[in-house]
Amino acid sequence: RARLMVLGTQREEFMLHSARMSSQLSRCALTFNVAYLTQRDIAHYISSLTQQGEPSAELCAAVLTATAGNPLFVQETVRSLIAHAGGGGLRELSQRAIQPSKLARDVLRVPLRALEPQALALLSIASVLGEVFELTLLNQVAELDIDALLDRLDAALTRGFVLAEAPNRYRFQHALVRTILYDDVKPTERVATHRRAAELLSRFADREHHASEIAIHYYRSLAVGNPGAVTEACVRAAHVAERAHAFQDATMFYQWALEAQALA
Repeated sequence: RARLMVLGTQREEFMLHSARMSSQLSRCALTFNVAYLTQRDIAHYISSLTQQGEPSAELCAAVLTATAGNPLFVQETVRSLIAHAGGGGLRELSQRAIQPSKLARDVLRVPLRALEPQALALLSIASVLGEVFELTLLNQVAELDIDALLDRLDAALTRGFVLAEAPNRYRFQHALVRTILYDDVKPTERVATHRRAAELLSRFADREHHASEIAIHYYRSLAVGNPGAVTEACVRAAHVAERAHAFQDATMFYQWALEAQALA
């Protein structure tokens, strides 16, 4: 006759994978959705662990990117960083040193593998195009019939891997999912996709609007040659960034141009 409370937790990816079972389990339950951690939450967590004062915004932003705000991934990532660099050494770490943990990669690969191989292959191509990608470009790079492309993309939409921001623009729901897909693409395929994307974007009428994207794709395909095209794209992107007073971006693009020029 004792009153009893049963408390259960359920991962979001499981709910998407088994919607019917999730519905049955939660029919008579009170449900509370736990939000992902914000950059401010991560700053508070790091500060409480290290006792070194407020961490830098750059460090917290890099941890957020590497974990998508998932509390388990944040805990795993921050503790491994402290074990490697010490609490005081976190400030010295470059943003590139903060990568998704093995745990995060393994957990997120499970729902990704539930996708049909064709849908997963399309998502892999989209990951090379960026965290935000245009349907027009994806269609040309993937060389698919539009109906087939939309069917495969719909599977990713249904499972919550991507979101539709506009009729022609999609976004990965979490940068972490995009990072894992991108890292899993074979290096030769990744470089070839970057080059194809750069060449296709260069033919668009609003080429200047896509100047930074073109430069990024050309630079990341530098291994396949044509350093002259890489230099030209990076200098053009630097000029566009200068006009927008984005001087840090302009500096980066000029550095890429010099790097490509050295190979010419």
